Amino acid sequence: MRRRSGLGALPGVTRALLMANVAVFVAGLVPSFESLIFENGALFSSLTLSGESYRLFTSAFMHGSPMHLLFNMYALYILGPGLELRVGSAPFASLYVGSALAGGTLFVLMNGGVAVGASGAIFGLFGAYLVIAYERRNTPIGNAQLRSIVAILGLNAAIGFIVPNVAWEGHLGGFLAGVVIAAIWSWRKQTPRDMVLTGVIVAIAAIIGVIV
Repeated sequence: MRRRSGLGALPGVTRALLMANVAVFVAGLVPSFESLIFENGALFSSLTLSGESYRLFTSAFMHGSPMHLLFNMYALYILGPGLELRVGSAPFASLYVGSALAGGTLFVLMNGGVAVGASGAIFGLFGAYLVIAYERRNTPIGNAQLRSIVAILGLNAAIGFIVPNVAWEGHLGGFLAGVVIAAIWSWRKQTPRDMVLTGVIVAIAAIIGVIV
């Protein structure tokens, strides 16, 4: 038997998310698809509030530049496998989607502009990791992880306020969703089905936030 490497070694949901994000970006490089994808998938706040709530989801698979895609996919590559293996594929998927939608909702409600990117989902993973690391803060590994995550979050918070056109509202919304979901998982030991339901409830709440 040969050991799998590269994408083949990644857990299923993490691998699928990576491939989907890259595929959408590559499709957007085709001139005939670029405007079609952007106009129908990007998070236009006015359109989202007018009933096109699906944009909370579609915009999370779109990126504005190669660096934007690279940063988010690298973070997913680093954070995704460990989280997915720890909580299970279905709960991980619900965490990712719930965080993405929550990030999009906060952006729409606070910013009112246009955004694309998986950053809300990625910051949701950071939020979940923060909760897990905090639970293990009295162990050497947990303490080191907690310090690293806090440092990374602090750096990203600074970048969000210094660099123009960074949708920090989406980052914050996704992060808070990730913290809430992981905290509920931790506070009340749940079955995988219950864990998925927690993520789904957060996702539904995010959608309601742009409908009401």
